[in-house]
Amino acid sequence: MTATILVADDDAAIRTVLNQALSRAGYDVRITSNAATLWRWISAGEGDLVVTDVV
Repeated sequence: MTATILVADDDAAIRTVLNQALSRAGYDVRITSNAATLWRWISAGEGDLVVTDVV
């Protein structure tokens, strides 16, 4: 079973780099630029790990 990593970041370049790196490492990656989508995924029980920036 492949782990799913949820990535939420407002910077498109960082989202792209994380998506490429984590996908190449064999993870299923879901990307969003906003917290509302991230919370919807978490509420639905999706994802094994969350990567986000906090400002």
